Amino acid sequence: MRKLATIAVALVLGGAAGAATVPPPVMNDLEYVEPTPEPTPKPYWRKRLITTLTVQNTPEGDTVVMFEAADVAQYESAEKKSFKTLAAERYTLSTEDPKLRAARKQVLGKLRELEEAILDYVEAAGPPSELKVLKQSGQRRYED
Repeated sequence: MRKLATIAVALVLGGAAGAATVPPPVMNDLEYVEPTPEPTPKPYWRKRLITTLTVQNTPEGDTVVMFEAADVAQYESAEKKSFKTLAAERYTLSTEDPKLRAARKQVLGKLRELEEAILDYVEAAGPPSELKVLKQSGQRRYED
């Protein structure tokens, strides 16, 4: 008797739950669509360049060199050249990888030559202006 009552209750609850569900949305078949194929990629020249170069020197002799290299696609048309970045990576010369020691030494040597040329340019353009010391509320401030 107990089993019969349990089955009856289950059927009544199941029927009520079934009647209370919302019918699915109506969907009409319109037509079969062939997707537009992707356009054929334009031919391009793949080029690599250094996009950013940062050198931080201290009077004590410490030097930190960071740079970013990027691979770009150069598209040429009759009216203009355009570029699209394909890949980019940041590097630093402070990493001590044994296979990069020779390249690191070469880059730092050429960097020192560039620094000498830049200092010659600074002398020709005029040296940096002296900083003026201003006192304000016990702190030192500098003004150009």
